[in-house]
Amino acid sequence: MTKVAVTRYKDLTRWDVKSYLYTLNSNYPIVSLASYLIENTTRVKPFDFPDQEFDILGVTNKNGIYFNETLLGSKINQPYYQVDGGDTFYNPYRVNVGSIGLVPQEFHHKYTSPAYVVFRTKQDELLSEYLLLVMKSDWFNEVLRAFTSGSVRQNLTFSLLGDLKVPLPLPEEQKKIIALWHKAQSESKAHIEQAENLKKEIDDYLMSELGITVQKQEKSKVFTTRYKDLERWSLQYNSGIVLSSSNIYNTISVGYIIENSQYGLSLQSSEKGKIPFLRMNNIINGSLNFDNLKYIDECTENYFLEYEDLLFNRTNSKELVGKTALFYEKGIFTFASYLIRAKINRKFAIPYYINELFNHSIVRQQIDRVSRQITGQVNVNAQEMKNIKIPLPPLKKQQEIVEHITKLRTQISELQTKAQDTISSARETIKNQIIK
Repeated sequence: MTKVAVTRYKDLTRWDVKSYLYTLNSNYPIVSLASYLIENTTRVKPFDFPDQEFDILGVTNKNGIYFNETLLGSKINQPYYQVDGGDTFYNPYRVNVGSIGLVPQEFHHKYTSPAYVVFRTKQDELLSEYLLLVMKSDWFNEVLRAFTSGSVRQNLTFSLLGDLKVPLPLPEEQKKIIALWHKAQSESKAHIEQAENLKKEIDDYLMSELGITVQKQEKSKVFTTRYKDLERWSLQYNSGIVLSSSNIYNTISVGYIIENSQYGLSLQSSEKGKIPFLRMNNIINGSLNFDNLKYIDECTENYFLEYEDLLFNRTNSKELVGKTALFYEKGIFTFASYLIRAKINRKFAIPYYINELFNHSIVRQQIDRVSRQITGQVNVNAQEMKNIKIPLPPLKKQQEIVEHITKLRTQISELQTKAQDTISSARETIKNQIIK
């Protein structure tokens, strides 16, 4: 960004300083988009067809264009766009965070909200995929943000989109850039698929090594059980998935290998403070992530985390409840009230082994069975956590399992890093090709 920008009065399209400060130096001509875009103005009135079903599309910064829902015409009270495969549309209030995408051919003649901006490009001059790459790139984002900052609610209308200036290679160069991007996506996807296969291999390995099967009770319109067998008034609990005992090792309750457990602190955390305060969103894929730490100023020593403490997330959405991670950090850390800290008795179990089981279907299916919904959130208390059944082989076998899984986890991490690096490298290559 330059501190001084000069423009001619006749070239002014809007009274906004920021939109003139951010300029691009490109290896290609910089053009206004207006000459290369065709607005989609095709609208239908679903309410004129009250009994007809309409498939509605949406757009997000992560998924691009996606199928949102099917609505009867009687449920839609305003005209909607009918989109063609190959159209582009975006959320005019969120395009500067990447909410833009191309309509896949399988969504041809589906519908979307009139709140979105829908258009297509003149493909003989500007390829829609190339424009999408530019619009979603980090290097162009500063320009896009500056361009929308002076508009009402940062609204990028179709008219303002036409005023936006982008680098424009010849169509053959655009195709090469798109091909480079497709190759990177394909390679990245292959790495991710390999990583997912290894994750499944961990599941299969554990089930095989531990001699475990999981029995799912037959679904029936009528469920019966004896009153004396009822532990809880819950259909999900009494008719759900049941862990079969291991045919190799003893199956025990988790409480057997826990020395003690403790709920965390109910304190307000902040961006600053003396003591790092771990929360549920610090637990990611069985490990602790410290990217977005919160802090508190003080707490008593009995709430300080210790090496290999197991942190169990006891409340939130179904997907997050029951997630665990082990604490390996040096220094003073504490934890929030929606986490349970459990100390594993190393005489009976290796903490890493227990953490793996908690992030495996062996335990996940039991958590889904016992979890209770309270005020919109799913909950599992400390006693329910301790009642979870797991196979407990001798320590030597646990160590063998831990070593094997650690190797697989290392391979998974390497593949995930390769997937990210492949995409990052392609983005940088494309940027260097376009921008001086």
